[in-house]
Amino acid sequence: MYEAVDENNNGKLQQVAVTAKKWNEKNGKPVSSFHMVNMAYKYFKQDAPSNASTTEHMHRFFRQLPDYMQSETREPVYQERLDKGMSSKERRQAAGKAYNAQEKLREAKRLQEQGKTEKAKEKYREVYGDNFK
Repeated sequence: MYEAVDENNNGKLQQVAVTAKKWNEKNGKPVSSFHMVNMAYKYFKQDAPSNASTTEHMHRFFRQLPDYMQSETREPVYQERLDKGMSSKERRQAAGKAYNAQEKLREAKRLQEQGKTEKAKEKYREVYGDNFK
């Protein structure tokens, strides 16, 4: 299932999932890596526009992520809930971290559109880590 969705999106699901997992690690792992990958999968199954760039998918995924953190996430094969061990407080905290990332990405995009490339890269690095170029 995952591979088919990734293939149908020219490998962009995998790129988004890997980047999202790195963000998750950098932010104290508010959810398990498997949970994060499944939220990326959910995004591509339900909310991703066709033919968007990887960058656009990342922006859109992080826009959705606070809502995904607050709602249930099920593993696609057996439909087991991946979020059942999260308390309401943990959900709010995870959603807050995702919201902060979303705001930084919004700011980075605005800076980029204004031609402030280096400042935009700094914002992207705050979300994606020091390896962002």
